[in-house]
Amino acid sequence: MRVNKTLSGFVAALFLILTAIPPVLAQVDPQPAQAMWVDPAFTSGLEYCDTFGVDIYINVTAAGMSSGANGMWAWEFKLYYESAYLNATGYTDHLPDASWDPPNHVAAGAGIEYGHNATHDRIHRAVSALPFVTPYPTAFVGVMSVCTIDFHVISQPPSTPHVGLLALTKNYPLEISMGDDTGKAFAFAITDGEYEVLPLGLPSPELSVQPPNIVDPNLVACQNFTIDVDVLDVVGLYAWEFKLYYRNDVLNATAVIEGPFLNTSGSTTFVVNEFNGMFNSTHGLVWVNCSLQAPPPVSGSGTLATISFHVEALGETALSLRDTILSNQTTTSIPHDVADGYFNNLERVPGDVNGDGTVNIQDVLIVALAFGSMAEDDPSTPWNETRNWNADADLIDDGKINIYDLVVIGTNFGKRR
Repeated sequence: MRVNKTLSGFVAALFLILTAIPPVLAQVDPQPAQAMWVDPAFTSGLEYCDTFGVDIYINVTAAGMSSGANGMWAWEFKLYYESAYLNATGYTDHLPDASWDPPNHVAAGAGIEYGHNATHDRIHRAVSALPFVTPYPTAFVGVMSVCTIDFHVISQPPSTPHVGLLALTKNYPLEISMGDDTGKAFAFAITDGEYEVLPLGLPSPELSVQPPNIVDPNLVACQNFTIDVDVLDVVGLYAWEFKLYYRNDVLNATAVIEGPFLNTSGSTTFVVNEFNGMFNSTHGLVWVNCSLQAPPPVSGSGTLATISFHVEALGETALSLRDTILSNQTTTSIPHDVADGYFNNLERVPGDVNGDGTVNIQDVLIVALAFGSMAEDDPSTPWNETRNWNADADLIDDGKINIYDLVVIGTNFGKRR
């Protein structure tokens, strides 16, 4: 009996990951059975730097499922949002009840996918019951939130309010599904959400390390690279200062030069206060400041300084900005946000698809989600082989995701970095 239930669970999970339901053409009230919707339907009055949350709700009954089904066994959704206005900061998956607790479910999907395309980011989540231990998961019927998503407003329109979509549908109705405990998908209505951002005030300036993340196992000992410290959306900048700390057993800073942003207005005074690879037993320090010698101040975005690094060894380190100062011509401080950088040159364990340092079930799920996809479409076929393509899941680097990629995970399962 247990073998049959386990197989049924795997069938349900793989069916949802590798297939899609027919598109629902009309949006309806989200309360009828067999529905998925964004709640609240409309979030209004948002301003720059506001935070808010939405829930992805479902309503299901066994009556709309396959013959013999007891309830919902799995779900998947992709929520699209405009990256120019919103930044997703986190999400929390929800389970129907305690019978779904680990190890009796799998949670897949890439999570927050920044830079999905030129205009949109998205959140991708997929959850399926897996009957590994008793009591086995209970098939769900009723109304529940399957995920809570947190957002941060990162910009504002210049003059009139902007209303945008939190789109479950977007142009990809096949990338959202629910399935019952017989392993079959069932149709349901989909309702998007909306948000409104008011045109009030100016964006807060930001001081940041660019690029924000350098993750490259090819940057081994004796290799060199550079980072920039950039300012974004500043108004009336006349002087700046920052300290940047890094682990000195991994990196050594070799040079720092002024960037072009401030001196576009005229001559500047650029001062290196401290440049010390042994600031203490664990960290090095780059401490610099710069100011204009005469007006006018500068507004906009650009590079304040460029720092060169020499790689000392394998490892990881934050590139931490501290004691940062932006000021105007009257030496009044300009409030601003700060974003640190990150460096990592550690090799991944073979089979560690998501780069968390361990080969485990999460890596299996990522490969399963992309299973059967290819890097390029075959024009002789009517389907789209690249729809679920994920280059990270191509562990043998042959341009397709198949059983041989799972073999790599299997032979390294449980290994840690």
